[in-house]
Amino acid sequence: MARRTSYNPNTALIAGEARARKYQSGFAAEGAEAFTKGFLTTYEAGMKEKEKREAKMQAYMTALGSIQNINMLDDGYNKQAVTNFVREKRDEYAELADIYEKTKDPEVMDKMNNIKSSFINLNNQLKGLVEERKMYTDAYDKDQLVVVGNGDEKYTDIYTNKGDFSIETNGDIGFTSNGEYNKFTDIAGKWNVKNNISETLTLKTNLDVKRIGAKGGDFYRDDIKNNYVANFKQTGKEGVMVMAKTDITGDNEYYIGEGENKRKAGNLSFESMWSQGLLADKFYTEFKPKNGNDWMWDEANSDKLNNLMSEYYTDVSEASFEQGKANYKPNKNTQRREGAQVLGGFKTWDQIDDVAQDIKNKQSHTDLNGVSWKWDSELKTFTSGETKKTPQQLLSRNQIKYLYPNMFEVNTEFKENE
Repeated sequence: MARRTSYNPNTALIAGEARARKYQSGFAAEGAEAFTKGFLTTYEAGMKEKEKREAKMQAYMTALGSIQNINMLDDGYNKQAVTNFVREKRDEYAELADIYEKTKDPEVMDKMNNIKSSFINLNNQLKGLVEERKMYTDAYDKDQLVVVGNGDEKYTDIYTNKGDFSIETNGDIGFTSNGEYNKFTDIAGKWNVKNNISETLTLKTNLDVKRIGAKGGDFYRDDIKNNYVANFKQTGKEGVMVMAKTDITGDNEYYIGEGENKRKAGNLSFESMWSQGLLADKFYTEFKPKNGNDWMWDEANSDKLNNLMSEYYTDVSEASFEQGKANYKPNKNTQRREGAQVLGGFKTWDQIDDVAQDIKNKQSHTDLNGVSWKWDSELKTFTSGETKKTPQQLLSRNQIKYLYPNMFEVNTEFKENE
């Protein structure tokens, strides 16, 4: 008899499967809960670490700072160059900061500090550049600029919007003009302005000697020239060059000649007069106009230029003196007055003669302007501080030499005419 197969459900098996699923379901739920808690704990810790890193990075970037002085630049004047530099360096700094946080490598920190220093340096140089450009344009507006021609023509390009600059790794600004590269720190303040010190001396000297000539005084050529040499020299080699370029008359509207021969004099600077061959032969013994005037702008020739220029201005001063002397009219009653106008103003004849006799007899004394002088028997000169004068020079200083033309020949003192 065949075996019957039953298709009724195996309740025991089903019940076991159910229990297994229930167990697995409970396990899965508990595992999921545990996983979630673990994940959240790890996530929160990671977020805190991220916040810490971001805070540190923000601190690093804040410490790096920015280039505030870019706002001082005119629109179109190198702002983009500064912007590009800042962007590049900030990106590099951020990368280094991230590496440093992970490695604490001191060399990485050194690189970060170098970038920070470059920002500070660039910021300071931008401020200096803005101030320099303002002074340059102000000097131009006031007609004080002088282009010597020894390379200083580059400043025109550098301090206008044509002057594109580059920025070095350390934040230094540099300009390229006519193929020549110059750091801003090397050229700042070295453009030339008129040599007002020497101009003032020259104008004053010519006025003084003209007045002396008009009073019948003497022209002391050596003293005048030495004064020019000393004054020009104290302004430095570039000051001497600037003076060579300077036209004391102030413009080219000065006229010379009379009648049909009257004409504009043109540029009356030493450079112009020498280059045109208009001076006396003594000015051309070493350098010749046909070879150009480049020798004037060579610092090695500064003393030679100073000497020739001082000779030139001494000639001009002597011409002024002669103009004054031509107007001199001796007054027969002049010596009958109680005194004369000398150094320090009007002095009586007794005051003048006392000083003159002290000078002649090499006695320590106070001159007509209140300055004390001592006789140095070893140096054979009178001294006042570091200043030294011979007796003849002191007579000239006191403006009384014309009263004692034979002072050192006979026992002379001033006598009123009978």
